[in-house]
Amino acid sequence: MIERNCKILVNGVTNAGKKFRPSDWAERLSESVCWVGADHRIHYSPYVEPLLIEGNAAIRIDPQLREVNPKAFKQIMDFIRDNNLKVLESCAVADLQDEQMPGAQVANG
Repeated sequence: MIERNCKILVNGVTNAGKKFRPSDWAERLSESVCWVGADHRIHYSPYVEPLLIEGNAAIRIDPQLREVNPKAFKQIMDFIRDNNLKVLESCAVADLQDEQMPGAQVANG
């Protein structure tokens, strides 16, 4: 069981230490599960949010997305794995890594 308050943080740096391009990848990925409100503005899902980590584009993923939208969760996890992005330590990474991200490396720190 995954703790409700845990999040997965993904930094826009590859495990090889290179900055991931394009620079707007986090917004694009977050927009895959967003909606446009009556105010004509983008509203990001509480399950996938773009942010900055150490000046790099990044995303914060709520593992509950796996239950709410399994297809979107798999797409995002596949993107992270396929692009060898650095997953920062979170309480959920160990649970998700074995199931969704074979071969991914989790950064310590």
